[in-house]
Amino acid sequence: MEHFIIFEDKELTNPVPDPIDLGKLKAGEKKQYTFYVFNSNVNPHDEVKFFVDHKEVEVIFPEEKIDMAEKSSTKIILEWKPTIDIKRGLKATIQIDSFEVLRG
Repeated sequence: MEHFIIFEDKELTNPVPDPIDLGKLKAGEKKQYTFYVFNSNVNPHDEVKFFVDHKEVEVIFPEEKIDMAEKSSTKIILEWKPTIDIKRGLKATIQIDSFEVLRG
C-alpha cells in the first residue's frame, strides 16, 4: 500500500489518517463513506482490490478488481452496518492488494 494515498476529497488535498475514524453509529443503521485513492507510483497497478479490516464495514464500490494507471485516482465507497451499539467511534483501515506493472 506504500504507493497509495487515501483522501477524503476528490481534489486530493485532504489525506485521511490511518486508521480512519468512522465515528459512532447505532446498531441496525447504516452509513456510507466516500474516499479517493491516489496511485502515487510511476507505474500502473493491475487487479487493485480494496478491503477493510473490520467485518461490519465493506467496500461497496468498486465491487470488482480495477486497474489504476500511474498517478491516477479512483473513488471508493465504504458502507458500515453495525450489529451492536458501540460507545467509542469505530476506527478502520483500508487495505489495498494489487500487482505493480513494471516497465522494462
